[in-house]
Amino acid sequence: MMIKATGYKTSGENSEPRTGGFTLLEITFAMTIFMIVLGVVAQSLISSFHVFVLEEQRTNALNGCKSVLAALRQTAYSGIATDACPEEDPLFPCVVLNWVQDFPDSLEDIPESDMERWGMFFSLPGQEYEIACSDADGNPARASAILGQNSNPVFVTVTTTWTSLMDRRYTLSTTAAITDR
Repeated sequence: MMIKATGYKTSGENSEPRTGGFTLLEITFAMTIFMIVLGVVAQSLISSFHVFVLEEQRTNALNGCKSVLAALRQTAYSGIATDACPEEDPLFPCVVLNWVQDFPDSLEDIPESDMERWGMFFSLPGQEYEIACSDADGNPARASAILGQNSNPVFVTVTTTWTSLMDRRYTLSTTAAITDR
């Protein structure tokens, strides 16, 4: 009885080509490509999340500036007399300038008793406002007891600054003309 030992053929004319399976090198190469693609997709998702949050914050900041301008317009149209702006003097732009003077710069500047009046304007983290009023020539707006010396219209620039998720400060400005006519 003769025993013939057989094994894998690795070279020679009679060797048959391998047709099944992948080598370890091919699997490693495919996994490397897959991990690179997965990393790029994950980084894109992270970046797009921050862009979406920043865009939402910009929209909120713009809406805050619009709310300040709308409140100023309402103040100009209603023209309610106060101690600072008596009935016998022209109410515009006195009421607008007094409203701007009373407006707090940040949420921390608002007394607890005025939180209902001013708190709604501050919706972003670290949000601050700066309101500038000027006349048509760019000079600071002024109120006078003499009708012809009043600034009319008043050009109002509302600038808001806030802190993003990445601890960066962003600024957005809106300008409008307000008149009593």
